[in-house]
Amino acid sequence: VISSDKEGNIYKALYIQDETGGIEVKRNQNGLYNDFRLGTNVFVRAENLKIGAYGGTLSIGTVPVDKNYENDFIPAPVIKNYVINSRKGNPVKPTVLTIPQVDPKYNNMLIKLEDVQFANGVEKQTENRTLVDADGNRLVVRTSGYARFAETLLPLGSGSITGILTHFHDTPQLTIVSINDVQLDNPRFITVEI
Repeated sequence: VISSDKEGNIYKALYIQDETGGIEVKRNQNGLYNDFRLGTNVFVRAENLKIGAYGGTLSIGTVPVDKNYENDFIPAPVIKNYVINSRKGNPVKPTVLTIPQVDPKYNNMLIKLEDVQFANGVEKQTENRTLVDADGNRLVVRTSGYARFAETLLPLGSGSITGILTHFHDTPQLTIVSINDVQLDNPRFITVEI
């Protein structure tokens, strides 16, 4: 398990990964962090579930009621039939990448970007923000307005940030699991526009 909904930036989803890749498990339940702690090993029984690829990001869910969607949330009362918690495991180490190395093959996986900063670190926003490196490469950081840290001022410094990489069509985006994964304490650097 590489996700936690404790801080509210992830909603009704459990992100899991192994050495082959990652996937989102859609669950109609909040407070998943109580049962599925970061690093917990889980087993998924996929029989009768359906794979979807909303915006290009893979997920597992139930057959949708609304045919406009590829899949739907697994109802809370039956989730134990599909996702089995081993109660064992270790936190997953993120894959360290640079912004130019971000690729769909890392979709739904925990990544860490180093030597980055927010393009504009002075405004308070609860939406997409832009992360940049010294060469001017950019990556969207997605923050829910319901996240506990949504009202937190963006850090002014540079450093590292860890999160779950997803893609919405051709746009890669990073979702922060915890505000503690944002370590931008170094001085800002000058970026080169590309």
